[in-house]
Amino acid sequence: DGAECNVVGLAGYENDDKISNEVSTAGPDPIVIDGNVDRVYNPPPGDKAQCEVTIATGAGTSVSLKAFGTIDGKEHPVSCVVWNPYEEKAKAMSDFTDEQYVDMICVEPGLLQNVPELESECVFTQVMQAKK
Repeated sequence: DGAECNVVGLAGYENDDKISNEVSTAGPDPIVIDGNVDRVYNPPPGDKAQCEVTIATGAGTSVSLKAFGTIDGKEHPVSCVVWNPYEEKAKAMSDFTDEQYVDMICVEPGLLQNVPELESECVFTQVMQAKK
């Protein structure tokens, strides 16, 4: 249920809303799914090499997610995508049932900001740890 699902831990991140094309800074309140959501949260410059969030999954349960990444052994800041197609887009998706949006929240950490071109010998590593 979108009313019970939320994400906490992205306060201070730049919120790049891919639907409204607005950019803002995320506050301390939980990020809730109350409509079509497609946002990229980028960490503040020079801060947060790791992304640590708690995802409330409904019925009082949650998942803690920690992610970090390196390029050639050097830590690189981790961004986080929060996504849900909501009702209208879910109905248009061939790999989604019409009501499946109610049962999901997509939280995807990744190296999305200021990523250098990866040369052939470059080593990219991303680690995600989830704990219930």
